[in-house]
Amino acid sequence: MKSLILITCCGTKNLTTGNENTENPNAITNFLSKEKSEKLIRLREKTFDAFNDKIDFESGFMNANERYMGLIYKPISKETWNKISNSDSVDLLIFSALYGLLKFNDPILNYNVMMTDDIEDRIKLNKWWRINEIGSVLIDYIKRNNIVNVYNLLSNSYSTAIGNTLNDFETIKPSLPRGYGLEKGHWIEENIGLL
Repeated sequence: MKSLILITCCGTKNLTTGNENTENPNAITNFLSKEKSEKLIRLREKTFDAFNDKIDFESGFMNANERYMGLIYKPISKETWNKISNSDSVDLLIFSALYGLLKFNDPILNYNVMMTDDIEDRIKLNKWWRINEIGSVLIDYIKRNNIVNVYNLLSNSYSTAIGNTLNDFETIKPSLPRGYGLEKGHWIEENIGLL
C-alpha cells in the first residue's frame, strides 16, 4: 500500500546548466504500461513542438526537484527528497505544463510554459491535457504502483487538466490556504514521515 502526493511544477527554475544524460531508471515512463508510456511520450512531443521557442535546449538536464525552485519546493529538504526516493509507502509526482506527469527525479530541461498558455487552436494547455486524457496516464500509474490514496496538492488550473480522474480513488486534499505553495511545501516536509 502506497500514498501518492501530487504537486505542480513552477515558473521559478534553477538556471544552472544541467548535464547531457537523460537516462533515468526511475523515469515515470518506466512505471507505466507500454500503452500509457507511449501516450505520454507522444503528448510530450506535441508540447515540445508547440512550445519549442520556450524551451532552453542548452540548459542541459536536471532532476525536476532540483530544477524547480518555486515556493512549494523551498521548504522540502534534500533529506525529505531522499526519504521519498527510498520509500515503499509514499511517492510523489509533479504535474508539469510542458512534460505532463513526472516523477520528482525525472531529468528535465529549463522551460517557460504555463497551464494558461495556448496550444492547438488557442486551447488553454490545462484543457488540452484534459482533452488528451492525461488523467488516463495518472490512473495507469496509480493502479500499476499500488497507490491506495492520493494527496492532491494541485492548484485549480492543474486540477482542471486531470478532470474527474481521481473520483474513484481515496483522495485527500490537505486543508491549506488556497494557492499558497510555501504552505504546501511545509506540509510535505512535516508529513512525509507520517505517510
